[in-house]
Amino acid sequence: MFVVRELSFFATATVYQLVTMLIFIIVCYAIVVPGFYFLAWILDVAMARIYQRGNAVAQSGSEPHRNVIR
Repeated sequence: MFVVRELSFFATATVYQLVTMLIFIIVCYAIVVPGFYFLAWILDVAMARIYQRGNAVAQSGSEPHRNVIR
Protein backbone atom coordinates (compact mmCIF):
# COMPACT_ATOMS: atom_id res chain seq x y z
CA MET A 1 0.00 0.00 0.00
CA PHE A 2 2.88 2.35 0.86
CA VAL A 3 4.53 1.83 -2.54
CA VAL A 4 1.28 2.51 -4.40
CA ARG A 5 0.79 5.75 -2.46
CA GLU A 6 4.38 6.81 -3.20
CA LEU A 7 3.98 6.12 -6.92
CA SER A 8 0.71 8.05 -7.02
CA PHE A 9 2.70 11.10 -5.87
CA PHE A 10 4.45 11.16 -9.24
CA ALA A 11 1.11 11.03 -11.04
CA THR A 12 -0.27 14.01 -9.10
CA ALA A 13 2.97 15.96 -8.53
CA THR A 14 3.37 19.35 -10.11
CA VAL A 15 6.45 20.25 -12.13
CA TYR A 16 7.54 22.48 -9.25
CA GLN A 17 7.44 19.54 -6.81
CA LEU A 18 9.37 17.27 -9.16
CA VAL A 19 12.04 19.91 -9.83
CA THR A 20 12.33 20.63 -6.10
CA MET A 21 12.75 16.92 -5.36
CA LEU A 22 15.37 16.60 -8.10
CA ILE A 23 17.33 19.56 -6.72
CA PHE A 24 17.12 18.07 -3.21
CA ILE A 25 18.51 14.73 -4.46
CA ILE A 26 21.35 16.49 -6.32
CA VAL A 27 22.24 18.53 -3.22
CA CYS A 28 22.26 15.37 -1.08
CA TYR A 29 24.62 13.67 -3.54
CA ALA A 30 26.78 16.80 -3.65
CA ILE A 31 27.24 16.51 0.12
CA VAL A 32 27.46 12.71 0.49
CA VAL A 33 29.80 11.81 -2.40
CA PRO A 34 32.60 14.26 -1.49
CA GLY A 35 32.15 13.10 2.10
CA PHE A 36 33.09 9.57 1.04
CA TYR A 37 36.11 10.88 -0.86
CA PHE A 38 37.16 12.90 2.19
CA LEU A 39 36.80 9.82 4.42
CA ALA A 40 38.87 7.76 1.96
CA TRP A 41 41.53 10.50 1.92
CA ILE A 42 41.71 10.53 5.74
CA LEU A 43 42.04 6.74 5.81
CA ASP A 44 44.70 6.90 3.08
CA VAL A 45 46.75 9.44 5.05
CA ALA A 46 46.38 7.44 8.27
CA MET A 47 47.41 4.18 6.59
CA ALA A 48 50.38 5.88 4.92
CA ARG A 49 51.59 7.15 8.30
CA ILE A 50 51.17 3.72 9.87
CA TYR A 51 53.06 2.18 6.92
CA GLN A 52 55.90 4.70 7.26
CA ARG A 53 56.12 4.03 10.98
CA GLY A 54 56.34 0.32 10.19
CA ASN A 55 59.16 0.98 7.73
CA ALA A 56 61.00 3.05 10.33
CA VAL A 57 60.75 0.16 12.80
CA ALA A 58 61.92 -2.30 10.15
CA GLN A 59 64.94 -0.16 9.22
CA SER A 60 65.95 0.33 12.85
CA GLY A 61 67.24 -3.24 13.09
CA SER A 62 64.34 -4.93 14.88
CA GLU A 63 63.13 -7.14 12.05
CA PRO A 64 61.76 -10.37 13.51
CA HIS A 65 60.41 -11.50 10.14
CA ARG A 66 63.99 -11.66 8.74
CA ASN A 67 64.85 -14.44 11.19
CA VAL A 68 62.27 -16.82 9.78
CA ILE A 69 63.90 -19.77 7.99
CA ARG A 70 62.69 -19.91 4.40
